[in-house]
Amino acid sequence: MNKDNIIKNLNTISSIKKYQKFYHYEDNLYIEYNDILQFARRWIYGRNRYDGIIFIKKVFNNSFNVIDGLLKEYFCTNKDKTEIIYYIISFNNLYKKNIKSLEEIEKTYSNDSKISSELYILKKNINIKINKIDNLNINDS
Repeated sequence: MNKDNIIKNLNTISSIKKYQKFYHYEDNLYIEYNDILQFARRWIYGRNRYDGIIFIKKVFNNSFNVIDGLLKEYFCTNKDKTEIIYYIISFNNLYKKNIKSLEEIEKTYSNDSKISSELYILKKNINIKINKIDNLNINDS
């Protein structure tokens, strides 16, 4: 998954509201239409919450790798850092927006302890990245 695809998926995740279902297809996340055929579509295509959460975790893990690479590049190169800073700030802002959406997903699946546990760990990992970036004061660079 490339950087732009990760950003696109993070933007989609940040748009998920309570009770909305989501699915992935060819490395892209989509929000499911909420209509009377939703159940049938999900059943026919084999879409389920667990595969959706696994994909969301994959998006975040890929984004963590990208952020780690950007931070390494920021500190270890002498080239112009404008684009690097732009991406670091963009990812940090998306992480902050996604925490709220993950809480909405958590509300949707509040009776599912497996999903709740996965989201709890994911939110902790995202908050670690947010704090790491915020502590760098990159905005001031």
